[in-house]
Amino acid sequence: MGSLQIAAGVCFILPPALIVTVLAWAYVTYGTTAVEGLLYGIVPVVIAIITPALFGLLRSVIKTMWLGALAIAALAAAVRLLTLGGSPSSATRPAASSPSCSPPC
Repeated sequence: MGSLQIAAGVCFILPPALIVTVLAWAYVTYGTTAVEGLLYGIVPVVIAIITPALFGLLRSVIKTMWLGALAIAALAAAVRLLTLGGSPSSATRPAASSPSCSPPC
C-alpha cells in the first residue's frame, strides 16, 4: 500500500472520527438538549453522503437475483427494527414475560 493511499485513508476517516468525538464529549458534558439540534442536523447530511456511495456499491456487489433479494430482505428487516425502536440485541433476547427468561432479561 502506497503512502498516498494511506494518506487518503487517514484524510477520509479522521475528520468524521473527530466530529463524532467532539459530539460525544459535548453530549456527555452539556446533556441532551444542547447537542440534540446538532445531531438532528447531521442526519440528513450523512444520508446525503452515504446514499450515492451505497448505490455505487450495490451495482458492483449485487450480481445475481439471489443477492438482490437478500439485500432487500436485510434492508426491510433493518427498517422494521428501526421503526419499532428496537436494537439488534433486542431482536435476539427473549421477552421479559417469557417463562424461559430469568431476570435480568
